[in-house]
Amino acid sequence: MPLDLDDPRPAYLQLADQLRRSIAEGQYPVGERLPAVRAIADEYGVAVATANRAVNLLQQEGVVISRPGVGTVIRDASTAARGSVQDQLNDLRKRVEALEARSPGG
Repeated sequence: MPLDLDDPRPAYLQLADQLRRSIAEGQYPVGERLPAVRAIADEYGVAVATANRAVNLLQQEGVVISRPGVGTVIRDASTAARGSVQDQLNDLRKRVEALEARSPGG
Protein backbone atom coordinates (compact mmCIF):
# COMPACT_ATOMS: atom_id res chain seq x y z
CA MET A 1 0.00 0.00 0.00
CA PRO A 2 2.11 2.93 -1.23
CA LEU A 3 1.95 6.43 0.20
CA ASP A 4 0.40 9.35 -1.67
CA LEU A 5 3.19 11.21 -3.50
CA ASP A 6 0.90 14.24 -3.89
CA ASP A 7 0.42 14.52 -0.13
CA PRO A 8 2.63 17.38 1.14
CA ARG A 9 3.09 15.76 4.57
CA PRO A 10 6.30 13.87 5.32
CA ALA A 11 6.19 10.15 4.53
CA TYR A 12 6.48 9.10 8.19
CA LEU A 13 3.34 11.11 9.08
CA GLN A 14 1.40 9.55 6.20
CA LEU A 15 2.58 6.11 7.26
CA ALA A 16 1.68 6.73 10.92
CA ASP A 17 -1.81 7.78 9.80
CA GLN A 18 -2.21 4.62 7.70
CA LEU A 19 -1.01 2.42 10.56
CA ARG A 20 -3.36 4.21 12.99
CA ARG A 21 -6.23 3.62 10.56
CA SER A 22 -5.34 -0.08 10.21
CA ILE A 23 -5.26 -0.41 14.00
CA ALA A 24 -8.64 1.37 14.36
CA GLU A 25 -10.15 -0.92 11.70
CA GLY A 26 -8.93 -4.01 13.55
CA GLN A 27 -6.31 -5.13 11.04
CA TYR A 28 -3.91 -5.10 13.99
CA PRO A 29 -5.97 -6.06 17.06
CA VAL A 30 -5.25 -4.86 20.59
CA GLY A 31 -2.62 -7.04 22.25
CA GLU A 32 -1.21 -8.27 18.94
CA ARG A 33 2.20 -7.36 17.61
CA LEU A 34 2.70 -4.80 14.89
CA PRO A 35 4.80 -6.20 12.04
CA ALA A 36 8.54 -5.57 12.27
CA VAL A 37 9.70 -2.16 11.07
CA ARG A 38 11.46 -3.76 8.10
CA ALA A 39 8.24 -5.54 7.08
CA ILE A 40 6.27 -2.28 7.37
CA ALA A 41 8.88 -0.52 5.23
CA ASP A 42 8.60 -3.22 2.56
CA GLU A 43 4.79 -3.23 2.63
CA TYR A 44 4.49 0.54 2.23
CA GLY A 45 7.51 1.02 -0.02
CA VAL A 46 9.39 3.35 2.32
CA ALA A 47 12.84 3.38 3.88
CA VAL A 48 13.33 1.50 7.15
CA ALA A 49 14.16 4.83 8.83
CA THR A 50 10.81 6.24 7.69
CA ALA A 51 8.92 3.21 9.04
CA ASN A 52 10.87 3.42 12.30
CA ARG A 53 10.00 7.10 12.69
CA ALA A 54 6.30 6.36 12.11
CA VAL A 55 6.31 3.55 14.70
CA ASN A 56 8.16 5.79 17.17
CA LEU A 57 5.46 8.42 16.70
CA LEU A 58 2.78 5.82 17.48
CA GLN A 59 4.74 4.88 20.61
CA GLN A 60 4.89 8.52 21.72
CA GLU A 61 1.13 8.78 21.20
CA GLY A 62 0.52 5.63 23.27
CA VAL A 63 -1.03 3.72 20.37
CA VAL A 64 1.61 0.99 20.62
CA ILE A 65 4.15 -0.04 23.22
CA SER A 66 7.52 -1.64 22.60
CA ARG A 67 8.33 -4.61 24.81
CA PRO A 68 11.84 -6.07 24.77
CA GLY A 69 11.79 -9.65 23.55
CA VAL A 70 8.18 -9.33 22.39
CA GLY A 71 8.07 -6.53 19.83
CA THR A 72 5.75 -3.61 19.30
CA VAL A 73 2.29 -4.37 20.68
CA ILE A 74 -1.00 -2.60 19.97
CA ARG A 75 -2.34 -0.92 23.11
CA ASP A 76 -5.95 -0.65 24.18
CA ALA A 77 -7.00 2.96 23.54
CA SER A 78 -8.53 3.25 27.01
CA THR A 79 -5.32 1.92 28.60
CA ALA A 80 -3.22 4.33 26.57
CA ALA A 81 -5.43 7.24 27.60
CA ARG A 82 -5.23 6.26 31.27
CA GLY A 83 -1.47 5.95 30.96
CA SER A 84 -1.07 9.40 29.50
CA VAL A 85 -3.37 10.93 32.13
CA GLN A 86 -1.39 9.14 34.84
CA ASP A 87 1.85 10.44 33.34
CA GLN A 88 0.44 13.97 33.33
CA LEU A 89 -0.68 13.65 36.96
CA ASN A 90 2.74 12.37 37.99
CA ASP A 91 4.41 15.25 36.17
CA LEU A 92 2.08 17.76 37.81
CA ARG A 93 2.73 16.25 41.26
CA LYS A 94 6.49 16.55 40.75
CA ARG A 95 6.13 20.18 39.69
CA VAL A 96 3.99 21.04 42.72
CA GLU A 97 6.48 19.33 45.03
CA ALA A 98 9.35 21.28 43.46
CA LEU A 99 7.46 24.57 43.89
CA GLU A 100 6.63 23.76 47.51
CA ALA A 101 10.28 22.92 48.21
CA ARG A 102 11.33 26.34 46.85
CA SER A 103 8.74 28.34 48.74
CA PRO A 104 9.86 30.04 52.01
CA GLY A 105 7.10 28.42 54.02
CA GLY A 106 7.63 24.95 52.49
